[in-house]
Amino acid sequence: MDYIRSCAQGLVRRFGTNDPFALSAALDIVVLEVALPANIRGFFTRCLDTSILYLNRDLQDPVQRRVVCAHELGHALLHGGCNALFMEGCTAFVTGRYEREAELFSGWLLLEEGTLRECARDGWTLEQTAAATGLPARVVEACAHSLFQRPGSA
Repeated sequence: MDYIRSCAQGLVRRFGTNDPFALSAALDIVVLEVALPANIRGFFTRCLDTSILYLNRDLQDPVQRRVVCAHELGHALLHGGCNALFMEGCTAFVTGRYEREAELFSGWLLLEEGTLRECARDGWTLEQTAAATGLPARVVEACAHSLFQRPGSA
């Protein structure tokens, strides 16, 4: 999963921001806020040569909008040639791996290593860090585990 971390951190270095909306614009990925069912926060699709991130316009919390946009940007960059809606509805292919990868991408994009180190130094729990960042606790845990399990990284 190091390639996911490298992809996210490479974007931040290249464009000087971790804002998924700004990154989408810089990469010519269209972000549309549309009416979606309450249980769908967003999705990614590709139409002809245009990548489109759809976000549920009812998402009012700016932190959650950012997390959802980062997640869908992960799909665009990591799985741009895949149609998860088709795979899930018309095949027996399991799409869970793609969801986990997009979650991990959003974590590495939005969580800066310094933030993780500060939270760990200050004794924050994974749940506290997750609540502060808007990311799911499992994403914070995966990023923290990856960061702190490397030799000489603590």
